[in-house]
Amino acid sequence: MEILGTEIGGADEQGVKNFLKILYDGPLSPTPRSGIERYFTMLITNLPDNAGISCSVPCPRERMQIGEHNVASPPIPLFRPRTLSGLLNKFCWMGKGFDVVHWIQYGSSQIAGRLRNKGVPFVVTVHDLIHEIHGAPGELLDRSARQASYDHASAIICVSENTQEDLLREYEVDPHKTHVIHHGSSISTSEVKREGQSNGAPYFLYIGPRSGYKNFKKLLSPLKAVAEEFPDVKLKVVGSRFCKGEKNEIQKMGLTRVIEEEGRVDDLRLQVLYSDAVALLHPSLHEGFGIPLVEAMSCGIVPVATYTTCVPEVLGETGIHISEANVEAGFLNAMRQLLTDEGWRKQKASECKVRSRLFNWQETARKTFEVYSSIMRN
Repeated sequence: MEILGTEIGGADEQGVKNFLKILYDGPLSPTPRSGIERYFTMLITNLPDNAGISCSVPCPRERMQIGEHNVASPPIPLFRPRTLSGLLNKFCWMGKGFDVVHWIQYGSSQIAGRLRNKGVPFVVTVHDLIHEIHGAPGELLDRSARQASYDHASAIICVSENTQEDLLREYEVDPHKTHVIHHGSSISTSEVKREGQSNGAPYFLYIGPRSGYKNFKKLLSPLKAVAEEFPDVKLKVVGSRFCKGEKNEIQKMGLTRVIEEEGRVDDLRLQVLYSDAVALLHPSLHEGFGIPLVEAMSCGIVPVATYTTCVPEVLGETGIHISEANVEAGFLNAMRQLLTDEGWRKQKASECKVRSRLFNWQETARKTFEVYSSIMRN
């Protein structure tokens, strides 16, 4: 197999280069706005100094830095027809000598496609198989393209054991190519001053998308019952703004005063929201990993979560587990107890804080770099 870039750096006693040039095939950002963007940003931030980082999409600025790494990108901005700009960038980067390509999105760019044809090993991360299991709108899911990606990959990283099981069930994949590497948490309240509530009102926290399998609607009925018992209680919602249908449903349930939209927030605001919350409410029926669960635990608050898919793997014996068969009653009872039994809540939060130490981005990066190195050996 031809490995490009062997002229850069030395090699250890096993023949593995001390310096690896890694191409991330897709866009990167130092200020992530989605879960997948955060994954790659935190991964790169924690990679060792002997990792040279590039991305296949031209950066929107002359120079981009993620953590301590300067990120190289193609010199020619994208223009129409994009096939032409991609072709020019491919020829500009012919001699860059990449050692490993890590897909950010399914399918290769022109640059990455050339590297694959040259025998450069590929890595793909599987974040979840929700579209395969719960359906996808329109033509968003292309099973044949995903199967081809897995066939071409030298290594496949799964973000949880549950996701690995889903992958092996849904696609024809050599299990020896798969590696389970958990996410970490980039949110912590250890260095953030607690802000407290302006009116002292207790609130629960919900983070992320709300439609379909996210099961947000199942929170409305128990929240209404809790608000009748505890008139000051709130639910703060982080994520996209409510659509008209959601607003109508909330108004119909008499929860307009109870539910407060936070919209999309930066990490500093998110830290404050976590630190002052009673608990995180997580009714989702399917997760690939569930970063908010670890973030909540690392901030010392209790996740209340439907105990399904990867949730047992992340929470272990900590948190509050809600049966999928009894979601509304389970969340109602959990919220009541959290509001009335402070000692129990603090004990649960302490257990969660300890559990959160199992998940960190430094370990994610270390294990991922080991995968890069291992496929170079082979």
